[in-house]
Amino acid sequence: MNKFFILCLLFVATASTAQNIQQEHFTVADGLSQGMITAIFQDREGFIWAGTMGGINRFDGRQFKRYAHQYNDSTSLKDNITMDLYEDRRGRTWILTENQQLECFDRQTGIFHHLGVAYNPLHLDAKAWRICESKSGLLWVASSAGITQIKVPEEFPQQPQSTGQIQYKEYSLDRDFPDHGDNELYMKVVEDSAVAVITNKICRVFDEQTSQYVSLPWFFYI
Repeated sequence: MNKFFILCLLFVATASTAQNIQQEHFTVADGLSQGMITAIFQDREGFIWAGTMGGINRFDGRQFKRYAHQYNDSTSLKDNITMDLYEDRRGRTWILTENQQLECFDRQTGIFHHLGVAYNPLHLDAKAWRICESKSGLLWVASSAGITQIKVPEEFPQQPQSTGQIQYKEYSLDRDFPDHGDNELYMKVVEDSAVAVITNKICRVFDEQTSQYVSLPWFFYI
């Protein structure tokens, strides 16, 4: 695999009769912290966020602002290897790293709040994959150990002491998904209180209200 990866941003302008696409390419030479893009999204303010194997980057259309772990700064990003980025319904930016560290970035202060391991600490060798939010406001994290449902107080992170009120509910991969296969878990919000968990072999829909799930053909929500 080529070790140089290009971040390609597409700006699409739709006209009444045609669609013109303008394409620009950005690399580490333009300020990107590292060349392998692992996650990307555009926030509600228009900034492009790109996660890499060397930290995260915010692009304002002209230049990159880089965020990375600083050895002597406890408020910096704790782990540079980013697996997923997500903006929730309240505009909070969530960062999920390879070693299951879940972090929330406070845009007002520039501080990263560390929520620690996103799954059971007994599974420290597990790899994190995805994060999403259900329509009810619960966060879901998928890893090679299983999935975790996280309830975050509305006042977090403006009131950092509310970290102690964060609630976790865990579902074991081997216990709840014995036929999961060897591939990564993918998640998709399908209803107001349900999340579909998908692998190459199964599709199960969790109901947040009943804590129960039903199995469906794996291709049902692809």
